[in-house]
Amino acid sequence: MNKKKLSHSNLNSSITSVLAALLCIVIGMAVGFLVLLAINPAHAWADGFVRILKGGFHDAPYGVGKELANAAPLIMTGLSVGFAFKTGLFNIGAAGQYTLGAYGALYCAIMLKLPWFVCLLAAAILGGLWGAIPGFFKAYFNINEVITSIMFNWIGLYLVNELIYQNGTGPMYDVRNTRTLNLGKNAELSKALIPDFGLNKMFQTNSTTIAIFLAAAVAILIWVILNKTTFGYELKAVGLNKSAARYAGINEKKNIILSMAIAGALAGFGAGLYFLSNVSQWNPLNSTSLPAMGFNGISVALLASRTTGFGTQYRILCKATVVVPGAQEEYVVVTLQHSWLSKAEILDIGDPLCLTNLDYEKGAVGAWQEAESPAMTEEATAAFNKATEGLVGVDYVPVTLLCTQTVAGTNYRILCEATTVYPGAEMHYAVVNVYESLEGNANIISVTDGYVS
Repeated sequence: MNKKKLSHSNLNSSITSVLAALLCIVIGMAVGFLVLLAINPAHAWADGFVRILKGGFHDAPYGVGKELANAAPLIMTGLSVGFAFKTGLFNIGAAGQYTLGAYGALYCAIMLKLPWFVCLLAAAILGGLWGAIPGFFKAYFNINEVITSIMFNWIGLYLVNELIYQNGTGPMYDVRNTRTLNLGKNAELSKALIPDFGLNKMFQTNSTTIAIFLAAAVAILIWVILNKTTFGYELKAVGLNKSAARYAGINEKKNIILSMAIAGALAGFGAGLYFLSNVSQWNPLNSTSLPAMGFNGISVALLASRTTGFGTQYRILCKATVVVPGAQEEYVVVTLQHSWLSKAEILDIGDPLCLTNLDYEKGAVGAWQEAESPAMTEEATAAFNKATEGLVGVDYVPVTLLCTQTVAGTNYRILCEATTVYPGAEMHYAVVNVYESLEGNANIISVTDGYVS
């Protein structure tokens, strides 16, 4: 019966999520049409709204080919940001890593005249190195990766522009077109172009290559690494809970750096797919703006994280013990998502709430006794209310009675929802220990806070 109820709940939640997404699309399109109507009523429908609906199919097959050419790097920057998400990091530096990847690919193509696959490898390496730098600062100095990656976005942009432009005399720079040399118009450089295997002819373009298939292959590879390998498990473990990963013998510093390096390599690889498909050339004079492809990847990653998670989220209080000699027992709140495809995954593991190291001896006087039911008893509720009466600064709401201890009175260990009393404060969990004396007086003796993202 419980399984049926759970399945029914998941189905309803999935349907609701899909309907909500469709409703958002409809509302967005309606608002967009109204904006077009206000700007230019005569062309709002046929030349505006209908064209938006058709997308690349407006001038198929050419438009479809162009969409495929642009989709490949977008997939890679989305993977870059999404990979970092999966390992508990926020890679907002995909634009800078994309920029360094573009330089690596173009330098190998124009200056060294290397084949396309070597140029792609160089793009991934440079992007990876640029991503590893914020990872290093995060791992060893605990500097937020968002701050450092933003800074390195601009450092990378100006560095690449200067290396290419060199006051208009750079060997990679075409003064007439104010861009890097066109790979497709130079027979010597054309071997750096990614093969098209007839796709250009099919879509009537000059930039539709196997890049889209390479991007798909990399996406599958990343999924395999994250979900089917020990290395991927370690990366996700560090992202979920660095302390637990450290106790389990995982080198969290190394994995943080590797995670950002891989994310950077993916973004750099995407730049290689774009420029080695001859979609466009790099314009070093456009030094005031970062490549949009890097920031668009953030949107792709966020959309993917939302759309793949249709289903139900659960927050479960768990007892956790790291399997090492002498490890202590602790409470953690695990956020679990069960999708409509019946796939379940851990989204987050909160900070440890309480180190117990308790030996439960049922019936033994003075020993901690696990609560027979998670529901708050009348006695525990009364003691909690007395202990928190007049308390200011933090609002505690009891959720679960964890255990009790009979001493000269009674100790209650209670899991609470805690909210600091200030505007915009977010709820977190806390374990509150309450002591009630034989005379009936009660007070809080300790509070352990834990946070769940």
